[in-house]
Amino acid sequence: MLVAAKKDLTTKLTAESLELLLLNKWLKEKRKPTTDINWALAGDSGEILEKYTRYFKKKWSNEAAR
Repeated sequence: MLVAAKKDLTTKLTAESLELLLLNKWLKEKRKPTTDINWALAGDSGEILEKYTRYFKKKWSNEAAR
């Protein structure tokens, strides 16, 4: 849903804000991209998973996703 909303100029800003909130929530919870998040981002959401994986590695480098 976020992927589609980011492609529409009328919903792009809201979708990007929601995406950032979601990614920050996952970071605070230390949710690992490869185990906890992967299932939630099936389909066209690969871009979001890649972005989250980068954020996770940057914030929790000693527990980086494998």
